[in-house]
Amino acid sequence: MRDYPHQPVILVPRAAARGGTMQYMIRTSFTGFRARARSATSGFTIIELLVVIAIIGLLASVVMASLTNSQAKGRDARRLQDLRSMANAIGASAYSNTYAFAGCVGADASVLTCTTPVLSYRDPLPSAGTACTSASTGPCQYSVSRAAGAAGATNDDYQICTYLEVGVKGLSAGRVSIGSDRGSTPLAGCN
Repeated sequence: MRDYPHQPVILVPRAAARGGTMQYMIRTSFTGFRARARSATSGFTIIELLVVIAIIGLLASVVMASLTNSQAKGRDARRLQDLRSMANAIGASAYSNTYAFAGCVGADASVLTCTTPVLSYRDPLPSAGTACTSASTGPCQYSVSRAAGAAGATNDDYQICTYLEVGVKGLSAGRVSIGSDRGSTPLAGCN
């Protein structure tokens, strides 16, 4: 039973049997009775820590890239909604009279210069400064002109133009417009 002559014998109490007498179990080692000493080599190595940090950094960069794209899509969705809102407001205020948009006298005039209340919208990107034209290559303020791109827009003959950053709802990135000649459906391109 004992492998070594100096191995200790441990008596461990066991639950009482039916007769009510206490029984003892003989154990020949301390296994399970004392906590193992922590070795000096346990823990993480510097390589393991660097790998974990690199993986976390990679995941963070992927998340940040997707968030940036989501923000641009959100701004594009707002631009399309603003275009539809302006077209609906112009249509609702038209009645039977034709009128020119006050303050918007030039071709591709910024809607920020218009004093017509239905055109009081601002691009959702704060850095969009100049009005959109047919040559715009980045985000710009909403612009209004005649459907053919000329000066002197009216409620019967207008085109409102903006620029989509990444595209949304079937429209790709680039210039889009809505106008009197197509109802409230935004289309690619500006005249």
